[in-house]
Amino acid sequence: MKIQSAVVPYRFIDDELQILLITSRRTGHWGIPKGNLEAQMSPAQSAAKEAYEEGGVIGSVLSEIIGSYDYQKLNNDYHVDVFLLQVEDTLHNWPERISRRRAWVSQEVACKKVHNKGIVALLKSLDPARCPRLTKAEASSGRLWQPGSASLCFDFDDTLCQHNGEPIPGARDFAHECAKKGYQLSLSSARFAPLYGELNDARMAKVKRWLSDHDFPDIPVSYKVPPADIYLDDKAWNFQSPWPDCVSQIKGHFGIRPYRRAEKTVSLSLQGTLADEAGTLIPEAGEQVHQLSKMGMKVNICLGLFDPDSPDEQRVGKAIDWLDSRHIPFHKVSAAKLASDLYISPNSFRFEGSWSALGAKVHSLLDNKPNVD
Repeated sequence: MKIQSAVVPYRFIDDELQILLITSRRTGHWGIPKGNLEAQMSPAQSAAKEAYEEGGVIGSVLSEIIGSYDYQKLNNDYHVDVFLLQVEDTLHNWPERISRRRAWVSQEVACKKVHNKGIVALLKSLDPARCPRLTKAEASSGRLWQPGSASLCFDFDDTLCQHNGEPIPGARDFAHECAKKGYQLSLSSARFAPLYGELNDARMAKVKRWLSDHDFPDIPVSYKVPPADIYLDDKAWNFQSPWPDCVSQIKGHFGIRPYRRAEKTVSLSLQGTLADEAGTLIPEAGEQVHQLSKMGMKVNICLGLFDPDSPDEQRVGKAIDWLDSRHIPFHKVSAAKLASDLYISPNSFRFEGSWSALGAKVHSLLDNKPNVD
């Protein structure tokens, strides 16, 4: 039997106990945040991490188990220990917001909505008087785990997984180090591109199983390129201005010679390579993208950090309007990761076979970012 941990996230509104419920990604049934025990974390810490990833809430988790329940999934038996978590911050942007719904409900409604009978029994037995009402300062100081403000997005093929299906040496350890530090982890791959249609769900499910089977931490998987501080990919290209220098380096990378067309595809992040934070065109970007097109390169535009809170259709429309108004050529604009020979952005870093070397660089860049408080 596998052991997991879970939390009952709660708050008080006008002295009424409210409980946060979330839906299962597999069945859509209502339940509470739960997950596997993270290496080098206590069960309570692991549960608090799940509350953040699955429900987008942060708070103070009590170290005392308030109950437990059992369930079966895919022919496996699970035992779940449950903790209380007083919610202090409800986030609008969290790792699994795309694949789950959440709802604040009364204790009575929670007991009616939840599908698992073991959870229902636990919720019915919950005494509001036993739920601490800490001040925000007390709750913040008592947090056993909280996410870092740093976020990290992995590629899959040739970054985490080798051609033979085995993990790349050091990848799993690095991912667990990042999870322990509270980095917000995600994974995006061109194998989930929209052109695969209905196969996307099966492809993403296969990657999720691979991560679980090889003992990686829980990493949200998406066909989209999520906003992140750092992107790690074996085809990443760290953009550094000025643009003419970047184009010269790309020519050298591909071995491009004069009067010879390059049948290559590059993906540019709109924000950071073409537009600055104010939305102003970066000097010489337009002319140099024209140069790439004249060399025969297809130029895809990746949205990434561009207007991340808007629906994808609106983001794509805004990006196309922005590009057209500045006469910048492009092949495709997408919120998804499209297959390319290079992924170019200021916060992309290439995996070149050694996780120890790249990992040290990533930690040095992210460790100074302040935690959410």
